Amino acid sequence: MTTNGKRPPRATAEPAVNNRLICQALCQGPLETSVTAVSGTAARTGQAHIAIRFGRVLLYLEDRAALEALSTAVGRAEKLATTVFGPPDDAFEETRKTALRLFERTGKLPLRPV
Repeated sequence: MTTNGKRPPRATAEPAVNNRLICQALCQGPLETSVTAVSGTAARTGQAHIAIRFGRVLLYLEDRAALEALSTAVGRAEKLATTVFGPPDDAFEETRKTALRLFERTGKLPLRPV
C-alpha cells in the first residue's frame, strides 16, 4: 500500500488496555529523580496524576492502585538487593566510587584524596 507521502489513516478506536506503553530500561549507578503532582488542568488527559522521573524514565501514576503496585514492586526489589548485589558499601567506598566515575567521565581529579 502506498501513501504518496501522506501518513496512513489512524485506527479510530484505541484498544481497551490500561497501559499506554511497554518498555524496558537498564538502570545503573546513581540516577536523578523527581516526583511531581500534576493537576487535572495541567494534564493532557485532564486527570490529576503523579509524575515520577527516574533517570530518563518517566512514569505517570494516574490512581492509587498504580502507586500501590509500584510501591509493592520496589519493596520486593529492596528485599532482594542484598542477595543480588551484596551488602551496601560504606560511606568511604561510595565516595571512592563516585570520585572514580567523575574521573572516568571528565578526567578531573577530586578536590581531596579518596
